Amino acid sequence: ELQGIDRTILNRALKLLEQKGKLVVFKGTSTDDEGIKFSV
Repeated sequence: ELQGIDRTILNRALKLLEQKGKLVVFKGTSTDDEGIKFSV
């Protein structure tokens, strides 16, 4: 459950996982428009 988590903390965690090759963050046209694809 990620509802209510601080957005800064969430973005840092996602960036770290992206650097480790665990996921890919897809940027949209606005700052609130993002998608995430996890890899195993």
